[in-house]
Amino acid sequence: MGSPTDELGRGSGETQHQVNLTHAFWIKETEVTQGQWKAAFGGSNPSYFTSCGDNCPVEQITWWSALAYANAVSASESLSACYTLSDCTGDAGAGTLDDCTLTVAATDQNPYACAGYRLPTEPEWEYAYRAGTSTAFYNGVITQTGFDWV
Repeated sequence: MGSPTDELGRGSGETQHQVNLTHAFWIKETEVTQGQWKAAFGGSNPSYFTSCGDNCPVEQITWWSALAYANAVSASESLSACYTLSDCTGDAGAGTLDDCTLTVAATDQNPYACAGYRLPTEPEWEYAYRAGTSTAFYNGVITQTGFDWV
């Protein structure tokens, strides 16, 4: 996990290290779409890029709203929620949920004990994203660190 010392764009605080995943996990094949978000939150869509349609990724959401989405999908499939969010500001469906008190709704704050949907841990996400490679991206190394929008 992490970046090798010679990787383009590597941050000074990054340290490459070995991680062993001890639990099997499922992860969606794509990002959450605007259509999936709207289905979970009664038609609400916080995305800026709405003209691209329901199959485009939802964006403009907070991390807290992502947790609320996982809970909503769990509820729709009669699974127990993985997160208890309280004392929040904002609105989950609008993507603005913020400043919550979080309790992982499983024994001893253990996300693996939850039966519902949850966000992947950082090692799970990196493992899935690299897709069996040792490069920064599943399709190769980093070739640039900025974007030229002109």
